[in-house]
Amino acid sequence: MLFLVIGILLLLSQAPALWAKHVLKKHSKPHSNLPGTGKQLFTHLKRKFKLKDLKLEEISSANSRNSISGDHFNPLTNTVYLSSQNFQGKSLTAVAVVTHEFSHALQFSEGSQLLVTRTQMAQLAALLNKIVSVILVGALIVSFIFPPILIIAGIGWILSFLFSVLIHIVTLPVELDASYNRALPILEEGGYLQPQDLDKVKQILAACAYTYVAQALASFITLLFIIFRRGRPF
Repeated sequence: MLFLVIGILLLLSQAPALWAKHVLKKHSKPHSNLPGTGKQLFTHLKRKFKLKDLKLEEISSANSRNSISGDHFNPLTNTVYLSSQNFQGKSLTAVAVVTHEFSHALQFSEGSQLLVTRTQMAQLAALLNKIVSVILVGALIVSFIFPPILIIAGIGWILSFLFSVLIHIVTLPVELDASYNRALPILEEGGYLQPQDLDKVKQILAACAYTYVAQALASFITLLFIIFRRGRPF
């Protein structure tokens, strides 16, 4: 029964991600009322907000099909990365995603503490994952001599996994701020969209933000499954 409940929760946790992909795909078709491509909008916003050092790079569309996983802002390099679809496209999805990622650049330029914290946590998580991977390999070797080492290594792995879940939780307010406090006002006040398109763009901006809800839920439920599997982490 416990596994059934966890399985149902895991399926439900995928709903926000599936909804986000649906919304992004639905509005990714070329839109005749838009004045330019995602790249052109980025260039305009960069000039308008005077972010001279901000860079833009196009990434392969194969890595980000109808998903925001490929579209992101990297504060370590002060660069916005856009999928080919949003870089070259003239769609509502392109407009919303570009403005959302540009809003992260605005957060960075203003020294947003949430963004700084999230970035530091992500760097720490990457380091912890490497350390834990080495420990797990070493534990497998040492376990022939000292079997309890596997339990210690398993606890370390669970803690690192839990830290990743925490990162998703910290990321959510960063994404909400980018979508609703920055990107939406930019698009509403800048006259980039027709009035009838604003509600559609609000859906896309919500998809950009709430995808992280799905990631946090899925990670947390996966962690529960691992912990309760036969009462042991492994």
